[in-house]
Amino acid sequence: MIRAATWLAHSGLLAGLLLAHCVLAAEPPRPVLEVAGDDFPDLIVLLPRFTPDGTQLPLACDQVRPRRIDELDPRWRRAVGRIHLDCESMETDDEGVSTVATVITAFLNPGAVRMASLPVAEIRLMDSDLWSDHQFVLPTAYAQAGEVLRAHVEQRCRLAQDSPGLIGRRDCRVTEEADGMFIETGAFGGIWVYPDPLDPQRTVYAESWAD
Repeated sequence: MIRAATWLAHSGLLAGLLLAHCVLAAEPPRPVLEVAGDDFPDLIVLLPRFTPDGTQLPLACDQVRPRRIDELDPRWRRAVGRIHLDCESMETDDEGVSTVATVITAFLNPGAVRMASLPVAEIRLMDSDLWSDHQFVLPTAYAQAGEVLRAHVEQRCRLAQDSPGLIGRRDCRVTEEADGMFIETGAFGGIWVYPDPLDPQRTVYAESWAD
């Protein structure tokens, strides 16, 4: 009788493990989001204030918040683990007109996002009225990621030249610099690829401009 009860208990345990395995196997794999550049997600919510006559007041830090995961574009909801926002007030001109500078970071779920077949760990968006610096942070050292990203950037530049209606660059070669590489994309900015100063085992792909 005891032996039979033990057999039944073991059978029930095996059946439960088999069922759990089947459920896990039936779950679809987490989709991998491929980014190319110039496709950063919208991570921030602005809550502007207005005067009675409808004039918008200068933005303050209490009018800025990070998006909740459920507020993200559907493609990004399963890719982003959490979002952190830092905000600082600043003056923009001699008349003391104030605005804000924001740094918002999205920490990505492992394996959820790739760029040029390399994993992406974080997204950093740094913005003000005077500059913008948007970054994909790859958990791969520059020695391994640099040439892969160079080929990726140059290929996208050449494709832009071939696209009808788009004005491309005549020279799509990336310029080597002491601390990374650069390609100009306009009068005020370009694309930089360089070792992450916060972690030398990471590489930053950045699209930046400054006034």
